Amino acid sequence: MLVTATSAFAQNTKIRQQKWAICPKFGVSLFDGDITEKQVYSIFPQQSTPKFAAAFTGEYYFLPQLGVIAEYMYLPISSDYAHLKFSGVINSGTAYISANVLNFFAPQRSQRWNLYGNLGIGFSVYDSESTVSKYAPPRKIKGETAFHYAFDVAGEFSISNHFAILWNVQYRFYNKDNFEAMREKQGNSNDGIYVSTIGLKYKFHPNLNNSHYRRYYW
Repeated sequence: MLVTATSAFAQNTKIRQQKWAICPKFGVSLFDGDITEKQVYSIFPQQSTPKFAAAFTGEYYFLPQLGVIAEYMYLPISSDYAHLKFSGVINSGTAYISANVLNFFAPQRSQRWNLYGNLGIGFSVYDSESTVSKYAPPRKIKGETAFHYAFDVAGEFSISNHFAILWNVQYRFYNKDNFEAMREKQGNSNDGIYVSTIGLKYKFHPNLNNSHYRRYYW
């Protein structure tokens, strides 16, 4: 019933948004694990080291309001805490359901600006190495796997009919608690990661010569 209503809603608008798009993205990640913080009420983990992150996405919007996204993301993680130094790399694949939020409320607006809410589930493979003392050998895990949930918000500004700047902010929550390679010192909650990226999105659609529709096609 919801799909039928949404389809009818889409047919009654003049939106001519792209159906397919790809987007390489680059940014930073911040590990959120079992690391003691200096300030208890800090929102972001203070002892983690910001690391370079990279991703590539493919998008398909079957309605102007709803679509799906497939994403690969490369996520290094690190911390340089006094009693725990660790570093690792996560390779993740994620599938999202994506909602173009503004198109639900203002379907016939210009598509130059868009706001997306994305919910995803995915699978990760990761390696990690930790050191607690210079007198003890490092502890390593390799080829470990985990499932994750991703909560993502994205803002988009179109600079032409084909290109747009995309900014994503997301939090990933994993079903494992050993990303620090410290199995016997796990905390009370599973590990997570904050990620922020910016990318150049390319939209696949023909150029329009009809000026009446051009303003709806961004």
